Amino acid sequence: AMELFADTYKFCVPRDAVIFSNAICASSKGDDWAGALALLASMKREGVAWDTVAANSALGACARGARWQEALAIIMSMNASRILKTATTCNAFVRTLEQAGEYRRAIDVVVRHFPAEPEEAQSARGNSMFRSARPEMVTRHMRDGIADRLERALEHNLAGAGASAARPVTAT
Repeated sequence: AMELFADTYKFCVPRDAVIFSNAICASSKGDDWAGALALLASMKREGVAWDTVAANSALGACARGARWQEALAIIMSMNASRILKTATTCNAFVRTLEQAGEYRRAIDVVVRHFPAEPEEAQSARGNSMFRSARPEMVTRHMRDGIADRLERALEHNLAGAGASAARPVTAT
């Protein structure tokens, strides 16, 4: 996939958001988080407007590599660039923090960076047959569920650490 991306210059194919997003996705699926982040940086350097799709693909790569600091940088850049963060964005970011064992940080970030969509907006969207074409936003119910899951994981992690610390060491 990366060879095809590199050949875009050779074949005079303009590098747009779709080309970059597909290359980032391919890097992500190939467990190449560094390549995905390099492509995202190239996208910005070449003046190609990045979007939620590119960011979500890069976050998926970070999740596979448990690269929470890089994922947080993507979230902060999304905030600064006013790029829409969806439920997929939230889940990919939380997965990254879970993989890294950063449960407390995950709870904080979910609350701070993923505000729940207002109830009026949720009901106004309704049940249209075109609903799947719109990105799913983070709802209060979803955010609370993620926070509860992270709290349980944190408690489990702390209980496991306490149990191993309390075990006496026996000499053999």
